[in-house]
Amino acid sequence: MKRVAQIEIGQRFGAVGSGGKITRFYEVRSLFRSSLDSLCYARIVDVGDRHHTKVFALAAMADGRRFMPLPPRDYRPA
Repeated sequence: MKRVAQIEIGQRFGAVGSGGKITRFYEVRSLFRSSLDSLCYARIVDVGDRHHTKVFALAAMADGRRFMPLPPRDYRPA
């Protein structure tokens, strides 16, 4: 079984669009396991429009072709 990268509540991701450019920014609001298919999911919210939410399987969130993890908000490069 393939191991899925650690995804946490509050983590931010950029949605990767055509050409590999980040099109929107999302933040993980909650994590849950579905009782229907036993897969783990993340509920994400658009950082620019808090009313726009989506649900993705954690495997999709960890796929670099779809989402790019962003550094924490308090990240300060050296």
